[in-house]
Order: sequence, then structure tokens, then C-alpha cells
Amino acid sequence: MLQANARTQAPILYKGVTEIPQDRIDFIKQNFEFLEIFLGNSDWMAGNTLTLADTSIIASVTSLMVFVPLDQYPKLAAWVKRCEDKIPGYAKANTAGVKIFHNLFGKFFSKA
Repeated sequence: MLQANARTQAPILYKGVTEIPQDRIDFIKQNFEFLEIFLGNSDWMAGNTLTLADTSIIASVTSLMVFVPLDQYPKLAAWVKRCEDKIPGYAKANTAGVKIFHNLFGKFFSKA
């Protein structure tokens, strides 16, 4: 997930790129597909309880959602909602930053 973030965001931030190449969008989709399958029948990334894995991955997923919406990934979308509801301090720690991030990047790109 970190590689998907870096490959997508760095050219925008450091090179002034205003269009995301399709291969970068495809890479994000591959990551989302992997997580969709990985979740399987579990509510959380590392089994049936909230763990550090969830708190680590949620920031990347919510950032990448500006480029690829979760419409095609219902398990991942449900997991994001669970994280928002269950991670202690999530709203304070992540919600404002996600909105800023989406405002910054969303104005340049339409969702794939």
C-alpha cells in the first residue's frame, strides 16, 4: 500500500504532474483487489479482532480512495467503515487529514 501511495502521490507533489498514468491506477486497483480477497470472511486484516495491521493500513487505503473509489470492493469498503467506527481516536487522528488530502488531490483528478 505504501508503494501505491508513493508511486501515485510523489509525481504530483514533486514534479507537478496533473494526470495519473493508467498503470498507477491499475496498481492501486490491484492493491485493493488483494485486500478485498485477503479480508475473506474476516472483519479485520489480521483475523477477527482489530489490530495494529488495521490501524496501519487504513491511512493508505483512505488516501488512495481519492484515486480509486471502493465501489468495486464491498468488503474493503465495509472494513473502512468498521475502522472509522472502532479505531479509538480515528476521527480525531485521520478524518480531517483525509478531507484535506482528498481536497488537495481530488480537484486534479476524476476517480477511475
